[in-house]
Amino acid sequence: MTDFNDANTDTIYIAIDVAKYKHDVLICFPDGKQRSLTIQNTLKGYQSILDACKCFDDAKRVCGFEPTADYHRNIAYWLAQNACETRLISSLACARAREMLYKTWDKHDRKDAQVILYLLEQQISEPFYDPLLEGNMDTQEICNTYQQISLARSRCWHSLLNHYLRKL
Repeated sequence: MTDFNDANTDTIYIAIDVAKYKHDVLICFPDGKQRSLTIQNTLKGYQSILDACKCFDDAKRVCGFEPTADYHRNIAYWLAQNACETRLISSLACARAREMLYKTWDKHDRKDAQVILYLLEQQISEPFYDPLLEGNMDTQEICNTYQQISLARSRCWHSLLNHYLRKL
């Protein structure tokens, strides 16, 4: 069970629905007010998120997003570099919360940002660890190389078994 006594009231929650060219952002300020933005997938767009949070400079910023292909990596890296806590929201958790909140499975970007914000406020998220910032990029590359070699070896072995195994 989540301990809500630990929740910080001086927290700005930033929910981001990530897409290829534009991101929908919903910001919830400590005073309860919300602001929604649509930003471009550029540095200028990323900066507009922090500009919107200028009135609460001393507040902790928690950014949550549902990973979408590799489009979330750029904005997550940039936000982590700018003193924001980055959190991943599971796609399955988003789908279940959307069904619970709206009693429907259909989705659009503004609704997804609201669902992500709800999950952030309920602390249903996982920390995002960027391999470049954490210093384990090389380890990740070695693991990926090993996985590709194992896959190629299995394919080769199965192909040989298929062609050269005598039929009984």
